Amino acid sequence: MKRKAIALILILALMFLAVAKTQFVMKAEGSFVFDGYIPSTISITSPKNNETYIDRVPLSFSTTARGFDPTRFSMLWGAGYGYSIDGQAPVSIDGNTTIMGLSAGTHWIVVYSYFYVVWGQVSGPFSDDSAPVYFTVISTTPSISIIEPKNTTYNASSVVLNFTVDKPTSWLAYSLDNEANVSISENTTLLGLPNGLHHITVYANSTANSMATSETIYFYVEVPFPTTLVLASVITVAVVSISLIVYFKKRKH
Repeated sequence: MKRKAIALILILALMFLAVAKTQFVMKAEGSFVFDGYIPSTISITSPKNNETYIDRVPLSFSTTARGFDPTRFSMLWGAGYGYSIDGQAPVSIDGNTTIMGLSAGTHWIVVYSYFYVVWGQVSGPFSDDSAPVYFTVISTTPSISIIEPKNTTYNASSVVLNFTVDKPTSWLAYSLDNEANVSISENTTLLGLPNGLHHITVYANSTANSMATSETIYFYVEVPFPTTLVLASVITVAVVSISLIVYFKKRKH
């Protein structure tokens, strides 16, 4: 009898899971669909479709309250928001924000409203998704490319700083080894570098007042010990010493 009872329980559990699978669906984009669940509607108010933005893209959106049948759900609660640009990994946010650092060109965005739900053997998190919005970005932020120094070792205490900027600038500077910025107007030479590891970063402010930062370049300086000079000094001392010895010997005779 016990074996029959256990078998009956297993059969009922499998039937329960089968019914649950027919009622529960996870959409490919992550939306939660369930009989008795009323999804939240997410409306992106900014950016707007086919609008153009310069450097910064304000993100604002509104949501409607989600609902559910309490006889079907044991728990359901919100878990914040997120957005995805061009299908990339979502970025978590608390609400409206400003998106910066996008490359020039056309982009699309989707906003997610995350939540957790527990129903029988099914649990979250899941999300409600907005419709995608397509927009264009014009970038006034300069792009800085450091040509020299490279990630290598230099056998001199003077190293050339050579870089390019793709937009007109009102200010240029560099920082060496996290020291204070040094304003410059063009490529320059770093003088008197001690042996060891160094790193440099270049900054530029465009005429449209957009600040840019280059990647940080790491390089070594290893100036060889001046063995030739030391050897010449040793030879000079030796010659002078021998000359003095010969001189004093002659004086004694």
